Amino acid sequence: MVTDAGIVDLAPLLDTDEPQAMLEQLIDDRDQLSDAIASLCRTDPVHPLASVALGASVPAPGKVLCVMRNRPALDESSSPPWAYLKYTGGGVGTEAGLQFPPGERNLRLEPELAVVIRGPARDIPADAWRDAVFGYTGFLDVVRPGSSLGPAEGDDWWKSWDTAFAVGPTIVTDLDAGEPGAGLSLDVTDASGTVSAADPGQPPLGEIIAFLSSVMTLRSGDLIACGAHEAAVIAAAPGSRAQLRLPGCGSLQVEATA
Repeated sequence: MVTDAGIVDLAPLLDTDEPQAMLEQLIDDRDQLSDAIASLCRTDPVHPLASVALGASVPAPGKVLCVMRNRPALDESSSPPWAYLKYTGGGVGTEAGLQFPPGERNLRLEPELAVVIRGPARDIPADAWRDAVFGYTGFLDVVRPGSSLGPAEGDDWWKSWDTAFAVGPTIVTDLDAGEPGAGLSLDVTDASGTVSAADPGQPPLGEIIAFLSSVMTLRSGDLIACGAHEAAVIAAAPGSRAQLRLPGCGSLQVEATA
């Protein structure tokens, strides 16, 4: 738990020391653990944020679903928010190397909001999307050109080939604290300078979760990366340094490696 004073360790409340299993228990038992968490925050030692290394807040998701159509296309189209399953073993946290596939050219970095699922969730109405969401975090995706066009292009199956991604260091669990995704921005720096982009779009979370939960069961600890505004996608290569910012989630910093 991240507080104004620092970090409180919740491990004493959990039955496992495996990171993803700890997160999933925290998600599933959140209501029952709320009083115990509040007590720990009042009485247990607080560790300064600078004294710890923060990894990926969702270290080993069961599924990573990436929405294929960008946000303007979702607004303009009657098609569902198609998504593809991304290779789940490629995730890293902040201050890590973001592995690019060898020999690839023209890769892009895409800043996205990702929601962390609280499941099992199936056939969730659009206006009840909060029932299926534990919280949200920042997500930096490695994509190929045209990755937001959707299945109409006919050759988008290859987008599920192994590419890496990075997950923000914290999860915002107060879904009413502000508009999820507002203020998302990305800086990519290489030898030629820095390219910056702000993502002005807001992902239609109700529509995304309603559609995806209608075709599959979403489970606790799954991630849905909600796509990005097309103007925010930035070209990158090995050696590029990226910083993703999302208010409330902290800063995600990675370096692309070959």
